[in-house]
Amino acid sequence: MEQQNNQDNVPASKLSAVSGSALGPPANRLAFLAAGVLFGLSIVGLLQFYFPPLAESLRWQADLLWLQPWRLLTGHFVHLSVTHLLLNAAAFVMVWLLFLNDWRAGDGLLMLATLPLTGLLLLWSSLEWYVGLSAVLHGWFLLGCIRVVPQQRWLGALMLGLLLAKLWFEADNPLAQAEAEMLGGPIAYVSHKLGVLATLFTW
Repeated sequence: MEQQNNQDNVPASKLSAVSGSALGPPANRLAFLAAGVLFGLSIVGLLQFYFPPLAESLRWQADLLWLQPWRLLTGHFVHLSVTHLLLNAAAFVMVWLLFLNDWRAGDGLLMLATLPLTGLLLLWSSLEWYVGLSAVLHGWFLLGCIRVVPQQRWLGALMLGLLLAKLWFEADNPLAQAEAEMLGGPIAYVSHKLGVLATLFTW
């Protein structure tokens, strides 16, 4: 009876906090998204390198979007080379883990929404075709920074500053040719800015 009375005296706010923590952080509830992205990268990556014509049928291509709208999504999972694929997969894991304790329950939907929205925003550019996950990764990094700022203002501001500095540097990147040779094709730096813009629109 005494134990029951002690529980009855616990403030409701503490009880709700305990029950909420039992569910785990939002990142745990959004783990399906991380697994889905990595699974998609793996499957499409393996298929495109074994069946090269598949890459052309899945990549983002401006003149075919209205007839083949799936390219708004699939273009993010096709890559220039194995190196390009592995770097994007590693960057995704880094972004996910970096903000592991900062994601909110609704962020999964925001992240998913940026996939087709980034594809639409790419129409504003002069790109004829595009492949890779880096555009939305820049947007997801921005979302993580936004989640950090209320809790750790200076750290969030520093991360935002680094992101902006990277985007500014890419405007006239002296390493562009070297990166293109390493990844197997030209890098569409403008897509990174559009991925950030897509996150701002969905946020």
